[in-house]
Amino acid sequence: MDRNENAKTKHVALNMLKASVAITGAALLFACGDDSSSGADGSQTATGVDSTVESVDDLLNCTSKHEGETAYIKEENATYVCVDGDWIIGSISESVDDLINCTSKHEGETVFVKEDKEIYVCTDGDWVVAGETGDGDDDDGDDADKKSSSSKAKSADSKDKSSSSDENDEDDSSSSSSKKSDPKSSSSFKYEQDSTAYEQPDVVKVKDKSIAGVSQKGPFVTGSAVKLYELDGETYAQTGRSFTGKITSNYGEFEISSVTLASQYALLEASGYYRNEVSGKMSGGTITLNALTDLSDRKKVNINLLTHLEYERALYLVGTGVNVSAAKKQAEAEIFKAFGIQGDFANSEDLNIFGEGEGDAALLALSILMQGDRSEAKLTELLTKFATDIEKDGEWNDASTKAKIADWASEQDLADDLSLIRFNIISWGLITVPYFEKYVRNFWYANYGLKACGAENQGEIAAATNELVETYGTKTRYYCNGEAWLEASDIDKDTYQWTAGEDGEIRLGSVTQSVYYIYDGVRNAWDAASKIEAALGGCTETREADISLNTGKVNGTWYICKSREWESTNNITIDTQGWVEGSDGDIQKGDSTDAKYKYDEALDQWVATNANDVSLGLMGCTTNRTGEIGKSDETYYVCKNSNWQVAAEIDYDTYGEKCTSAEVGKTMNGKETAANKYYCSANGWVSLMGGWTFDVPKEARLNPEITYGTMTDKRDNKTYETVKIGDQVWMAENLNYDYNKGTAKSYCYDDIEANCEVTGRLYTWAAAIDSVALANDADNPQICGYGVECTLPTVVQGVCPDGWHLPSYDEWQTLFTAVGGSSKAGTALKSQTGWNSQTGDAADRDAYGFSALPAGRRNGGGNFINAGDYANFWSASQYEGNSYSAYYVFLYYYDEKARRDYLNKGHGFSVRCLQN
Repeated sequence: MDRNENAKTKHVALNMLKASVAITGAALLFACGDDSSSGADGSQTATGVDSTVESVDDLLNCTSKHEGETAYIKEENATYVCVDGDWIIGSISESVDDLINCTSKHEGETVFVKEDKEIYVCTDGDWVVAGETGDGDDDDGDDADKKSSSSKAKSADSKDKSSSSDENDEDDSSSSSSKKSDPKSSSSFKYEQDSTAYEQPDVVKVKDKSIAGVSQKGPFVTGSAVKLYELDGETYAQTGRSFTGKITSNYGEFEISSVTLASQYALLEASGYYRNEVSGKMSGGTITLNALTDLSDRKKVNINLLTHLEYERALYLVGTGVNVSAAKKQAEAEIFKAFGIQGDFANSEDLNIFGEGEGDAALLALSILMQGDRSEAKLTELLTKFATDIEKDGEWNDASTKAKIADWASEQDLADDLSLIRFNIISWGLITVPYFEKYVRNFWYANYGLKACGAENQGEIAAATNELVETYGTKTRYYCNGEAWLEASDIDKDTYQWTAGEDGEIRLGSVTQSVYYIYDGVRNAWDAASKIEAALGGCTETREADISLNTGKVNGTWYICKSREWESTNNITIDTQGWVEGSDGDIQKGDSTDAKYKYDEALDQWVATNANDVSLGLMGCTTNRTGEIGKSDETYYVCKNSNWQVAAEIDYDTYGEKCTSAEVGKTMNGKETAANKYYCSANGWVSLMGGWTFDVPKEARLNPEITYGTMTDKRDNKTYETVKIGDQVWMAENLNYDYNKGTAKSYCYDDIEANCEVTGRLYTWAAAIDSVALANDADNPQICGYGVECTLPTVVQGVCPDGWHLPSYDEWQTLFTAVGGSSKAGTALKSQTGWNSQTGDAADRDAYGFSALPAGRRNGGGNFINAGDYANFWSASQYEGNSYSAYYVFLYYYDEKARRDYLNKGHGFSVRCLQN
């Protein structure tokens, strides 16, 4: 089989190998033909070059001393040969037999054949010695023997190293037909390799070898399958032999034992579930990863995303004549470059996402970026598209996908979720997590068009320049803090590169076009302006000092400039700032509004007036004038709470009379209406003629025309006024004995103890009859009270003191008869004052000194009601046929009559005791 046929066979075998691998889910065709540049021969290697230099300028002069020497130019990835005083560009071959077929693809290419020390040119399908015409007299058909020194290949523009030499003065136009075209330097072979990249190593058998490694995306889970397929050493096709292992630990570790192969080349394949680095959880589906490897001098092969992605590209490069090792290294570098990662990293099958090296960190970053928020199906699709994209030219041209990945990476980084990803990985307990973050950041930086962030550009603000990323054309900006790009705040991006302004100057943000900023002349910095500052401008020391400039109104609210801050204020401050003190009650119009103000001497300030201050023509009602009476249009007004109010009768009837703590108990007749009477209480003057108030003591309610007796309750030493009416002697006050025994209770109105001193206590019926004493009577014990019928004694002492008793209903009726009957008793028994309203002739009120007070009651629900309206008194008589009710008598404010009724025994009523 000739060289060309061998190349064809290798291409077909590579296609078969690629079709057998589940990386894309479909066979990928690999072009082949007569003009293949597989490089199976050694003519296109740089083996045996005499020297290697960076550029053409570094070449020595091509003199007779150096005739036939070769040099490899790194800058051009090309080989030059010294021939007849010129450095000629071309490849190198050991012998004519090693030359590849001269096809149209290689037309004009030159090769220096070391064995002949001649340059051959590919011309019209034949390799001829430079200078031969191709149609010479030699008829033996051996084009390789057509030699001539009459012409040269293209001369290099070498640098003249000796001023006395004319060896490089030839016209290089004569070599224009030769071109710099080397199949090893095609667009698919961009990364610098030395000449060994095209040296094909010998096929080496592998015998009884154990292969170990880790399988990672994140790590594949325990039990996942790992297979090793034997490859042909010449064609790289699968031979059909395979060996099986499985993942044995949470690290993704595997081992395949007793591996014996016909060649050192193998394909490893891992399939299963894996731990997702982004979510920290086990994947919801399975994936398959591959690795192409040379086992000649290794026992460990890691399977990861990089070995998987480089697979298609490496096979393509192998098809161009590059050996497996060089192809994998180039593919690895191209993949990392696609993600903006460059470095002298270990081989892909030596990298580990839990390693400590830069390559390990780069691998983990690559794995995280490809994973993103994708499902296993979407991830597999992305891997397939990526591998297909880079296969032929080593470049990832899917700008849209790059942008989407960059958007995701940006979101994770700016939200500090990369630390969450790190935490997820650490939580697996798998030792080391390399510093992957910088590679993730660099990827989105580059795709957003952001340059590196360091101390030299700290404070710089930049926008995304890639039209495909999410924030392009938006108002989002990024801020370099000297270490990393962060999303810029409004003030950062809006004021970027602004120069200093005037103190208090307001400007609209450059980017947001909606946020305002203020220049602080003290701090020499721009700050975000408040809505008030945006409307009124800055509050400066100058404005604060100038009354004409230091106020402003926004949305109906006044603001004043104080200590470099706008403070909301009222019209008073705005109108009266700068005013001096006035006389108490002076009224004056505001400076900025039509409002009027009065001077309050006690407060030492101007305060707002009210309508009456102005309209009544009186001096302003101030603190010192509280209680003062004024008269306007025959109407009296009183100064209360800094406002002139229409005066009540008591206001002007008592005006000018002191009622302080020293005068409590004092009474007086009205100044305007002499018939009115007033009492000086602890809370000021109260009317003795008006409605009810607990401020007036019980003694002030007694009839001053009656001569009262007294009695003292020995139980608590309280003294009560008494009065004789007819043949009965009554207490002229309500009983105030604190009785609480079991369920028999007594209360003060509103549960205020002081109220008991005025109206006495309110007793349940059980308390009024002293049901406890009745139950404990040694001679005639009776269980009486709520819900219980009993036979009461003829006289029930009840809660009354010794010598006194709770009157029966009949005894109440005797009282009513004594004062003229029930129809008149309502008026005759009520106190002269304290009722919310009175009926009947005033001369008849409290004519007998009984002085009944409207003490109200406590109802069954526990509420206190009717004070000022009702006087209610228990009797010692039960309501027949209803054990829950008893008789009581009551007086009502609008009724002249005294009435009897029955009510639930749980109510709280007053008690008047009758002497035995």
